[in-house]
Amino acid sequence: MKKIILLLLLIFSNIGLQAQFTLLNNETRQQINDGDIITTNTSGITTHLIATNTSNSDIYLSLQVMNIINTNGTEMTYCFGIAGGGSCYPQMNNGETKNGGGSLAPGASTGNADIDFTHTDNPTNFPNYPKDYVIKLYATATNGGAQIGNAITFTYRYDPNANSINDIFSKDEFNVISFSGKLQITNKQSIKISLFDLTGKKVKSLELSAGVNEINTSNFIKGLYIISASNRQKQITRKIIIK
Repeated sequence: MKKIILLLLLIFSNIGLQAQFTLLNNETRQQINDGDIITTNTSGITTHLIATNTSNSDIYLSLQVMNIINTNGTEMTYCFGIAGGGSCYPQMNNGETKNGGGSLAPGASTGNADIDFTHTDNPTNFPNYPKDYVIKLYATATNGGAQIGNAITFTYRYDPNANSINDIFSKDEFNVISFSGKLQITNKQSIKISLFDLTGKKVKSLELSAGVNEINTSNFIKGLYIISASNRQKQITRKIIIK
């Protein structure tokens, strides 16, 4: 009987250690696994991650900064929150933990702007590369509770000399300027544009021909949005402020 009980405890213990969520790089559409490195070589580019609940019950998510290398975190801005329960932060601090706030139902995914990272390079103060941010994401049963299941620990790396896994446009190929009531977009080739609010809801989608284009935003609520541009080979995502 004792052996049976121990066997059952072992089985349930192993079930509890299984992954509660998956993580996806929304720019490359590649899954992020424990130990992976996300590399970007362009300053000011935002990388969006999508978490999906793979368990049979609601979960919460927490983010812990495990290590910061060759910078002090002032070059990194990031957003972390579930269902509007989180916040955006002007810098990343080594050792800090942030809780996502809202819960994620079974099978549900976070929005396009719920988990994102933007490194804005300052080579004068921090000249050494690569600049690494080691980040741990883990699930909890309550907001801010203890970890359940397996965590995903990955490195967000900025290195101007590396090939980026985020296939992006250069500034010469794609540029956005926000004016009162409109966005002016300059692009060298035909592209598809999608505009998202901070809940991840797509509020506008259209195709643009090469040249200088304008999008009327007079009916939009003023504030921070995410714009995504893509063609057959490349995709870029940026934060913009609609005025």
